This record gives sequence, structure tokens and C-alpha cells, in this order.
Amino acid sequence: MKKNRLILGLLLGASVGLLVACGHQKQEATSTSSSTSSSRSSSTSTSFSTSTTSSTTSSSSSQAGPWDADKTEALRNFVIEQWGPSFSPPQYYLSYHPRNEGSFFGVSLPSGVLSGPGQQMTPDFQGEAPELVWSENGQVGAGQTAVVGIYSDIEASKSQLAHLYLFTIKDGQVIAWITEQNQGNPEKRLYFRPTKNRELQAFFENLVLGGSAVATETSSATVPNTSVDTKNLTVEQAANWAKAHRASEYGSPYNKSDFISQVITNNQSSDGLAYIEVREDHNSANMQAAGADRSVSSGATFYRVNANGQLEKMDVVAGSYSVVAETYFE
Repeated sequence: MKKNRLILGLLLGASVGLLVACGHQKQEATSTSSSTSSSRSSSTSTSFSTSTTSSTTSSSSSQAGPWDADKTEALRNFVIEQWGPSFSPPQYYLSYHPRNEGSFFGVSLPSGVLSGPGQQMTPDFQGEAPELVWSENGQVGAGQTAVVGIYSDIEASKSQLAHLYLFTIKDGQVIAWITEQNQGNPEKRLYFRPTKNRELQAFFENLVLGGSAVATETSSATVPNTSVDTKNLTVEQAANWAKAHRASEYGSPYNKSDFISQVITNNQSSDGLAYIEVREDHNSANMQAAGADRSVSSGATFYRVNANGQLEKMDVVAGSYSVVAETYFE
């Protein structure tokens, strides 16, 4: 049977109080899984002080390190403008740092979680309580853990259902940690776990270890195929190209088979163009190994092929596209 031919595509369809409540922690809204955070808080209702004006230790930004201002901006753009809004419903994050303070259920950000006199609750990283130091360049003293990013959607959520992420670097380990804890406990600990969102973790790792704000396009893809006419793609080719690009953003071991797609052909669209929506396939072996929940649908990523035969990806906030690939690969 002949495959439908695509012409080309445009767009697919287009605070809160202290941590004093008892017991409950919500599920992480993650594009690879919906996993319940381990609730280690006591049922005893406990409040803590919010008077946390203190100095924040920061490593010198003049020294070269695994982090810099460009990477800070790249992470901010990704979390705030792309990753967060891609969820359904969207999650709108803010960045917190020594020059932009906030509060997470009464815990001051960043001083309330960083080590020092202003710390209100001790961050617990799976049983460990490292010395957390804010760092502009990713460099800290021996035994310390650099915190290079703090993000939360609590301002937008205005509810008990909010997320707090700490992005840390220590001894070559690059981890995005999450807590959804919304209450205090007698031990005054704020319990974090590594995020199960592979997209977020992979992007952060690539920034630190890859030295680039953009994921390597062909890291999970095959060698580009210059023989394919990208101005005259089949439905299958358009879907594979978009899925392969999405897989390349996740990195190894993901490939196009870990994603599903929906294509609106030129015959179906009102403008004679084609549109591609890509989501994670939570039934795939790699997604299952990452802890994906089959009952949860991931956020969608939207692609199109422009009039020049280039693959473009949509910025969900701006509603605009930018070119991400010019040569076909899958």
C-alpha cells in the first residue's frame, strides 16, 4: 500500500504555609514516570522558624569550573520555558538564588536549604546530609556539594502540590534532586530523591559533562541519511525523524522506539502542511527500566518540517519553532 506523502508541517493543534501538615507527600509529575516520593516525615505537626536572613556562601565565579553563566541561562530557559510548560497541566517554575529569594512551604530559598546559619531544614539526600554550597562555577571546597540551580513551581501552584528541585555537582556526580514534602518533622529534614524524569536529568548532565547547552543531535540516532528527500517525506519517515530527534535529547540508551508519535498529514490539515506530536512510550523496555508508569501519559513535544525540508521543534511558551535538524536521520 502506498504511504501518504507529506507536504510539510506547521503546528500540531497548537505561599502556601509552613511545612506543618502531617504525613502526605504527592507524586512527582514526571514525563517518564509518576512515582510516589518516600514519605519519611513524622505525623507530628512541627513548624520551624522563618527568620532566615543570613549570608550565602558562594564559590568565586572568576575561576573556571564545570558550570558558568551560559549554562545557568540554558538551564533556566529549559526548565522555565520548555520543560515545565510541556506537562499537562503545565508546571510553571521560577529560579531561586542569592539574588532572587523565595519560599517553599515556609522554607526560605535558597538560604533555608543551603548549609550555614540560615538553614531551616536539613536536606536529606537518601540518608546523607551533605554540606550544600551555592556555586556560580560548580567549584566548592573538599567534601562540599555545589548547588548550581534551585527551581520550584510553588508560586504558580499555590497549593500543597508543588515541586522543589536542587541541581547539584559533587566529585563528578551530576544529579537533579526533587522533593514534594509539604510539612515539617521533628528531625527537621527535607527529604530529596533523584528525579526520575530522564529528560530533565539528561539535559542537566549534558550541560555539565558535555560542556554544551544543546544535546548532541545524533547521540541516539543513526548516521544522517542524505539520500532522503526531506521535502517529500512519508508519514513513517516524518514520525521517525521527529522521534529520533527526541531520543537524541534524552541520550543513551534511548532511541526512536522509546517514543510514540501522531502525524497529521497534508490531506488532513487545513493548510496543506504536516504536524508531528511526540510522546514517551511508557511501555518500552528503556522507559520501564527508568520507572515509567504505563498509566501516565507524558508531556507532548511538537515538531514540523518547514518549507526548506528542515525539522523544527516548537517552543511551547512562545508558540514558535526553531530548526533542530537539516539532514534526515532515524
